[in-house]
Amino acid sequence: MKLSAILLPVAVIILLGAGCTGTTPSDTTTKPATNNETQPPSNNTDETTSPTASLPPAPENGIEATAEPLGEGTVRVAFGVAEELQQKDNTYRLILDREANPEFPGINWYELWAPHQEKVWTNLPSGEYHIRVCLVENDICSVYSNDVAVTIE
Repeated sequence: MKLSAILLPVAVIILLGAGCTGTTPSDTTTKPATNNETQPPSNNTDETTSPTASLPPAPENGIEATAEPLGEGTVRVAFGVAEELQQKDNTYRLILDREANPEFPGINWYELWAPHQEKVWTNLPSGEYHIRVCLVENDICSVYSNDVAVTIE
């Protein structure tokens, strides 16, 4: 009886640990998306570069946007944000439209979270467009950037 009382727990431990040799623990921490952004309803793909990539300087007031066409339906949008508007949890929307000074939702939009202030926007139709960036507060665009005209090829 004493022998079975000792062997039974040992056997259970061996059986439970049999599949564990040579494995490493998996990372179970919850991580945000690597680019901290969501895709609005559209068929565009994207790349977001590091938050420390070359950005326009922070303006004294508001948001200052730039857009650089890269060819093949791709444009790089970057923006600087005035210090008084910068917060760790800011959300920004990039807005694309054919009309000057587009407002959300435009014909296409994309959302980014701080600290990201740049997006390489791909799969855009060719043509003449206007892009603006807005700061989102309570799901409403509260501050808009300058209007940037861009030709997408």
